This record gives sequence, C-alpha cells and structure tokens, in this order.
Amino acid sequence: AFLKSWQRWRPGWYFFVFLVNATATAVLFPMEEDSYGHELGGQYISVQQYRQCFSGMMLASFASGCVAAFLIKRAGASAHVRSASGYAIINWFQSMLACRSLSPDGLG
Repeated sequence: AFLKSWQRWRPGWYFFVFLVNATATAVLFPMEEDSYGHELGGQYISVQQYRQCFSGMMLASFASGCVAAFLIKRAGASAHVRSASGYAIINWFQSMLACRSLSPDGLG
C-alpha cells in the first residue's frame, strides 16, 4: 500500500526541475570578484543589479520548468499535450541559456 501511494506522489519531474535549477543557480550566481561592474550604454551596472536580474530570470526559469513538468505528467492525454510539453521543455532550456548569457564574457 505504501509503495502504491509513493508512486503516485513521488517528486519525479518536479524534483528534476528543482535539482537542475538549483545546480545552475549555484554555478552561475554572480560573485563579488567577478567583473560584472561595467558600463553598459553609458550606465554603470553593479554586481547587485546583476544579481537581482539573475535571480528574477532563474525564478522565471524555475516556473517554466514546473510548467514543463506539469505537462510531461499529463503527456499521455493527447497529441496536443505531448506537443505542448515538448515546447515547454524547450522554453525551460532557453530560459536557462538566457541566465547563462548574463555573465560578463557571455557564452564564452
């Protein structure tokens, strides 16, 4: 009985999304010693502003991943749901890539 109820409530995709986002946040989070403070279009961008932008983008990425996980769990419903879950996964990975592009050296 326990295993049957665990199969229904196990974290699965949601845990995977949390794990990937937590790892990406820990690896990519802007540090003080990084050279983030520079002029951008005549305006100085501080490390704190980069951190706020990065945190907002990672939160949006996590929400996108949760939507993808929700759709994946229901992917057996129809072809439309399978297609939507595929697009949601692509959207999640694109949001992770956008967070990576915030680094001072871009994607290099």
